[in-house]
Amino acid sequence: LDPEGDILPPLIGLESLEKGVVDAEGVAKLLLGQAVSLPDNAPCGEVAAVGPDGRLIALALAEPGTLRPSKVFPPPA
Repeated sequence: LDPEGDILPPLIGLESLEKGVVDAEGVAKLLLGQAVSLPDNAPCGEVAAVGPDGRLIALALAEPGTLRPSKVFPPPA
């Protein structure tokens, strides 16, 4: 296998989910399993949380004002 060409990015399998972009501080919190603040008018439901660079950070549940991670994807070592 060629990891650069044979493995698809995880976001391809999550196209049906809303994407929630979080800033660097939000990324740090989500990677520790902590919730981050959202605007009250943000859509609710399951979302794919991505960092500023577009990398998948977590699957998360968006509720009014809060994004709570349910599955976190740490960066490669």
